[in-house]
Amino acid sequence: AVVWGSLGTYGMIEMPDGKGYAVRVGTRVGPNHGVVKRITAKDLTVLERYVDFFGETRTREIVLDLRTREEGLE
Repeated sequence: AVVWGSLGTYGMIEMPDGKGYAVRVGTRVGPNHGVVKRITAKDLTVLERYVDFFGETRTREIVLDLRTREEGLE
């Protein structure tokens, strides 16, 4: 979910354990301490740094698509 208000834009994410959290740009998330970079009406983008197989630090962008009302909740 995305929430717009006078305090800014927040994204609501659900973790694998079923717990939900409100995040905003700059919030650290995930096991590699990624950072929320963008929140739109359709998706939430996380920028994550990780160490690859060769020991080099890499960066990847992870886009989490938001469910539509028609898709419903599980």
